[in-house]
Amino acid sequence: MEDLSFYIGVLGNVIAVLVLLSPAETFWQIIKHKSTEDFESLPYICTLLNASLWTYYGITKPGEYLVATINGFGILVEAIYVTLFLIYAPSKQIRVRTYNINVYLQFNIRKKLA
Repeated sequence: MEDLSFYIGVLGNVIAVLVLLSPAETFWQIIKHKSTEDFESLPYICTLLNASLWTYYGITKPGEYLVATINGFGILVEAIYVTLFLIYAPSKQIRVRTYNINVYLQFNIRKKLA
């Protein structure tokens, strides 16, 4: 039964990679147009926070390396998305707001966990 659980976990990770990479076309459009246009950054910031928290869980709980690895990949992908959003935001006000939301969520929630 443990082998079945592992294989289902691997399948879940493969599906999670597809989910994490699904906005790639949107970001190609952002790069191509050199603008985020009307796209919002909040979904990507929240996904970055989600991946961060699950990675923390996967690292601290013994045997949860599948959780830690896929969410570590999620941190990388979402950090790239947020960075691209910061680079191509059409105004300084949007960049500052995106940066502030990201910093607030990442550090204040992690501080409460410690």
